[in-house]
This record gives sequence, C-alpha cells and structure tokens, in this order.
Amino acid sequence: MKLIVIQLAFFFVFHSEAKLTEQAMLDELAKAEDYLQVKPSVSTAILTKHLDKVSVLDRQTQLRWLQNLLRASVSLNDLTQIESTAALMLSYPELKEANDKLITLLSSVGIMMRRLGDIERSVDVFDCALQQPIDNYKQLLSLKVSKGISLRHLGKTSEAKQIYQSALVVALQQQNEIYQSIIYNALGLLALEQGNYSLAKKNFIEGMHLSQKISRRSGQLITGLNLLLLAIVQDDEMLYLRLYSPISSLTHGSKNNDRHIYLLLLEHAYQVMQGKQLTDKELSALAKEFAKIKDTSLYNLLLRHLAKPLNISVEPKQNVQVQYKGELLKYADFCQI
Repeated sequence: MKLIVIQLAFFFVFHSEAKLTEQAMLDELAKAEDYLQVKPSVSTAILTKHLDKVSVLDRQTQLRWLQNLLRASVSLNDLTQIESTAALMLSYPELKEANDKLITLLSSVGIMMRRLGDIERSVDVFDCALQQPIDNYKQLLSLKVSKGISLRHLGKTSEAKQIYQSALVVALQQQNEIYQSIIYNALGLLALEQGNYSLAKKNFIEGMHLSQKISRRSGQLITGLNLLLLAIVQDDEMLYLRLYSPISSLTHGSKNNDRHIYLLLLEHAYQVMQGKQLTDKELSALAKEFAKIKDTSLYNLLLRHLAKPLNISVEPKQNVQVQYKGELLKYADFCQI
C-alpha cells in the first residue's frame, strides 16, 4: 500500500513539474519576444539556451519559438544561426499549415542568401515567399523591400524601383509610416544613383520628415547622411549646415562603423567644397578609412560621388557572386515545401 502511495505521489509531482516546465518555457518565450525589437541579442540568448527543451511545448508553439529565433538572428546578422534554425523548422510537417512562420523562414533565408553573396538565389527565395498567401501586410512589405535591395545589388534598377513603388502603395494604404520612410529612402538612393538629384532630394526629404514624425532615429540617421551627400553633390551649403549638427550627433551615437566613415568622408568633402586643400597625410588616411567600408553598395555610391572631389584614388568593389552550398540545398525548391 505504501508503495502505491509513493508511486502516486511521484506521478503527481512529476506531472506538476512537467506543467511548470511548460509554463516556464512560455514565460521565457514571452520574455524573448519582449526583447526582440529593443535588444535581439537577449532574445537570442534566451531562445538558444532553452532550445533543447522546446519539446515540452506544442508543435505550433515550438515553431513560434524558432520563428522568433530567426528574427533575432537576422537582426544580429548571425547567418549560421539563421541556417541551422531554418533547417530545423523545415523538418516540421506542421510548417505547411503555419503560413506566417513559413513566410518568416523564407524571408530570413532570402536575406541570408543575399548577405552570403548568392544574390540571384535570394531573389528566387523572395519570389517564392511572395507567391504564398500572405495575410500580414507587414510581412508583404518586408519581402518587397528585401527583394528590392537584392535587385539593386544586381544592378536591376528599374525592377527595384517597380517593387519599391508597389510596396509604397501598400504602406500608404495601411498608413504605415515606418515602411513609408524606409521606401522613400530606398527610392531616393535609386534616383541618386541614376543622377536624378531633384527626385532623390524629394524622396529623401519625405523619408526624413516621416522618420522625424515617428521619432525613428535609425531612419533619420540613414536618410540624413544621404541628404548630406546630396548637399555635397549639389553644392548646397545651406542644406548641409541645416542637417550637419543633428545627423552628426546621431552618427556618433551609432555602433555602425560604415556610418562613421560615411560622415568622416562627408566632413572632408565639405571642407574641400569650402576651398580647403587636403594634405597628402589626410588623403592617405581617408583612403584607408574608405577601404574599411563593408557595405559594397555604400562603398560604390561614395566612390562615385566623393572620391573625385576628395582626390582619393580607390578602386570600385564588385558584389562577389557566390553559390550557396550549405545544408538548406536539400530544400532547394522552397515553394514545394
């Protein structure tokens, strides 16, 4: 009799602990989601730490766990984690019935492909995602913007412009000012690259106003730097002086080294515009900083517009096209998952 009582007690304790474990995992998931936008590194730490315990959750919640890990990994540019998480998600038969999670997966894999250098395949993956039924308009906008970036990297300017414009229609319909600001900046860059400075200025200013309206600091910083570049190109001292102080402050508060170099080059270009003759030592130092720019598109943009006025001798960079050969190839036809 005592043995039976002990066994029953053990059963109830074990059952209770299992439930507690499930609730604890849900609490951890909620915490990771709270940090996703503000500090994705914390989200990643939580989600990877407890990844081996997800089996206590139901299958759809497990996919939600992995979906959030993908989002955090994209924010942190952790391509290895994107790959392994995507492969794990693709092993779930339930993924076919979880369309929003499938879209997140395809979007993340497309971004991973582009960042690895397989840009053509990234466009294929984004196209695949855009063929799926998409209920969440933010996912639709994210995919269109991502595809536009890949097309721009491939030099397919007209196609990039077309998809950005189609995204802008959706953003305006949904009154989403964050995406509107992102798209106006993207359209401004395309116009700048094509030498249409008046259209570039119009788009950049619209993007800047929207970013200021919603207090989106990253948007103000990126669009502000582009407007400063346009001011240099057009010899518009008034525009440069009006923007320089706030954009300089935002840039110095950024951890992105490319943006620090961008501002440094603009500052010296403005000095040259004012008639200063840069010394050989300054020119050599600027050339070394120029070479540190990691973003190929930004590098070539600044090369086109600043290298000559600064009298810096640097070579253009090519987007290195590579073919992805990783573990996701066994799911190569993403549209047939």
